[in-house]
Amino acid sequence: MAKRKANLILLAPSCTAATTYFAEVHVDPIAHAELLTQIHLFRHQIYAGNGWAHADAHTDQIYTAIDRKAWHLIAQDSVCGTILGCIRVLLFDSHRVHLTADDVLSIGGIEFADPHAQVVNITVLQHHLADIQGRSRLFSYVGGLAVSALGQQIGLGARLGLGAAALMRIVQAPVGVTFAAVSNGAARFIQRIGGHALDCDLQPFYCCQHRCDVQLLGLDIDPLDQRTTRIMTDIINHLREQSVLAACV
Repeated sequence: MAKRKANLILLAPSCTAATTYFAEVHVDPIAHAELLTQIHLFRHQIYAGNGWAHADAHTDQIYTAIDRKAWHLIAQDSVCGTILGCIRVLLFDSHRVHLTADDVLSIGGIEFADPHAQVVNITVLQHHLADIQGRSRLFSYVGGLAVSALGQQIGLGARLGLGAAALMRIVQAPVGVTFAAVSNGAARFIQRIGGHALDCDLQPFYCCQHRCDVQLLGLDIDPLDQRTTRIMTDIINHLREQSVLAACV
């Protein structure tokens, strides 16, 4: 049996955001909205199936609003077109917005069970945000990674993670932050593509919202090892050759 293949599709929040970095941009609000709905349902299915996330009407509204502002990289089955995996990248301009630790916790859907972990992580996060907003105009929050069982079999978790790093390089936002799940190996993998612990004493903690252990990680995609850089360069070239789907002008 031939190995199943997946196509990478990039969604931009607007044509204005995309045309700065990509030559071919297709504006279709209806198609963009339909894909966002599919992403939302897919992500909820994967998270709920693993017992990770608790969803209600309020959190659904928050994530829907975040999704509309974000870039999305999705992997679609090349045969039937179903989504096999997705990841989300939010870009922030430090000249226009001052992101706080509370903002990042809200974006990541983080709810601490341990008050001590809350104090320690917020303190470290505040210092990291001050650092990255001081040295880079554009910075990223990466999240929303979800991969189906079939997607895991063909290595889509790694490909999507590298795709997010590739996008960060294309848009010149080389630094950022994320909260990554520990149980599914996301935190370990992100540390292979530029993620790093922000403090040697900072430990993973239990998140009540996601119902799993997560870890606060800084993101810095430069430098990467030679093999990872080569793979990411291939993904960069692939993304630049494709048409980017934008929600609006």
